[in-house]
Amino acid sequence: MYNILNLYEEDCDPKKPLVCLDEKPKQLLEDKRKSIPMKPGLLRNLIKTSGLAVEEIEALLK
Repeated sequence: MYNILNLYEEDCDPKKPLVCLDEKPKQLLEDKRKSIPMKPGLLRNLIKTSGLAVEEIEALLK
């Protein structure tokens, strides 16, 4: 528990984004939006246009 609290106290670092998820006892039964069909290179293009580090995200996906 204290590890998480210490993590929240750290300064914001754009090179090391922090993602927090809230656990709720709810089940998603249907999509809220129409999904985008995947095509080769689509993920890389979405990452580039969002301003995120492509190399870091690709490393996480491996």
